[in-house]
Amino acid sequence: MNLNTNSFFNSTDIHISSRMNEYLKKNFGYEVEGDFDTLKEAKQSLEAEQVELKSDYMSAKYIENMLMIETITSLLKSHGESTSPSHKQEEVVSEETPEEVTEDEEEKGIEHYRYKNDSQLANAKDKLIACMAQLDYAIDYRAKNSHLFFNTGDKAGTGDLYRMKEQLEKLHDGWEEATELYGM
Repeated sequence: MNLNTNSFFNSTDIHISSRMNEYLKKNFGYEVEGDFDTLKEAKQSLEAEQVELKSDYMSAKYIENMLMIETITSLLKSHGESTSPSHKQEEVVSEETPEEVTEDEEEKGIEHYRYKNDSQLANAKDKLIACMAQLDYAIDYRAKNSHLFFNTGDKAGTGDLYRMKEQLEKLHDGWEEATELYGM
């Protein structure tokens, strides 16, 4: 059975919870009307705003913006829509091995490479901060609902999650020292 032939998956309507719509409207000024176009439009605006906030990537506004973009991207993916960035952002993070320096790039000077290095580290630090925030939500959820995880009367523990959080916080606290540029 091919699920993609189901009319649910072929629909151009998307159902957004009233809470999410209220949140979007209150915090970002967007209201999604239940179709892909308005959702994509909201995503485009949020991505443009994210570029402006890039210089203050530690702010709550930047993180909130980034998380909302991820939420919208997940909604679009679940409906089979394209989720590529809607505008050009400088993307310096790569899962591939670093590229070799060409002759043209050699002429750019050390500032170019330091800037790229700083950009990559800033992206990694953004993801670390987002990871810590998401882990906080997971810890809160498990703590509030620990009695509901088992039918035996046992409660779900949070100790290991708190230890993970401490390790991430140590990583974050020592970030500047650990990522300092040095020569060999």
